[in-house]
Amino acid sequence: MPPPRPHETPAVTEAALPQTLPLGDSGLDPAPRVGRFEVVSTLGQGGMGAVYAARDPELDRVAAVKVVLRTDDPEALRKFVREARLTGSLEHPGIPPVHELGRSAEGHPYYAMKRVEGSDLAAMLAGEADTPDLPRLLSIFGKVCDAVAFAHARGVIHRDLKPANIMVGAFGEVLVMDWGLARVMGDPSVDHASNAAPAPDVAATHEGEVMGTPAYMSPEQAAGANSQLDARSDVYALGAVLYEILAGVPPYVGKNAMEVLVQVLDGPPPVAPSARAPERPPPWELDFVVARAMARDPAARYPTAQALKADVDAYLDGRRVGAARCIAAAAGKQAQQVDFTIRITIGRKRKLGNAQAPGRQALRPEVERNALERELAQLRQGLALVPGCQHHLRNGERAR
Repeated sequence: MPPPRPHETPAVTEAALPQTLPLGDSGLDPAPRVGRFEVVSTLGQGGMGAVYAARDPELDRVAAVKVVLRTDDPEALRKFVREARLTGSLEHPGIPPVHELGRSAEGHPYYAMKRVEGSDLAAMLAGEADTPDLPRLLSIFGKVCDAVAFAHARGVIHRDLKPANIMVGAFGEVLVMDWGLARVMGDPSVDHASNAAPAPDVAATHEGEVMGTPAYMSPEQAAGANSQLDARSDVYALGAVLYEILAGVPPYVGKNAMEVLVQVLDGPPPVAPSARAPERPPPWELDFVVARAMARDPAARYPTAQALKADVDAYLDGRRVGAARCIAAAAGKQAQQVDFTIRITIGRKRKLGNAQAPGRQALRPEVERNALERELAQLRQGLALVPGCQHHLRNGERAR
């Protein structure tokens, strides 16, 4: 074969491929194999299953192989097969491709998928891996929105979007992982997005059963209202991920999952992202984006993941985000109400002070007004102003 010309990649020949890869501690007993895959190392292991890095001898590449270790739970086995088929049906660059679904010689179901070399977003935000600057993080977030939007277009909602389920590769790859809690919208008995091979009751989550990660789940998901979940529930979770990108911490923090769940049900995050990270305040426009994505009322959220991404792209392009126009309109209406409250409260306190302490100097109106105006400024930060946002947005869009 002639030598390659400059800037030309040499052709890959069979002789150029490595014949073997070193095998490490597989965690499997007795043989370090899962189907045809030769286990290299253990990537993770839990009570029900494990994920291995395993070499495919036919293509001489390393894949991630997810295996069910316990085979005595038929429901868990059905859900595992459903997860593999559903993930495999979502063919998008931002969703890991499934290479094979099978059963090992020992009877353990497994599926093999692309192995992503890199770090998850949670580790990056926690400083355990290199943390990109804000524009790069927002670019990563945009790719996540693309993958989620594709799944929604196929009728699938993820239900467990969080930084730990977002893998960022060394060469710009961004993949949304772990579709184990995903379900098909509108028909919980459908096995996967292509509507083939249904498995009754496999994807169903009983009403009142809470599934997901509390700090990122929507209020309706936290309440167990599973029949009400749709794409906007994932939009809320994307908003919670964006909150953590901006603030460095999740929108809700507690000592345990139940404490966080109670906070989610109780109300919106106590402060906007910019107030959570005063040492590195994110742009105020993105506070508004988070506020709209995490609206308590699903109707007030972005209708799609693509609409959410469009606002983030608008910020990156130097354009004004739609959420800022929307919430600014709501803030104006709220400001009128609070201004009226300020005048009434000052009047009442002045009368009360004069009545209780005759001869004492009346309360200074400017002091009272300053205190209440500080409260108004907090209201304007965004998260408390989302109700009514949809109405103002529609009016604003017609006026443009």
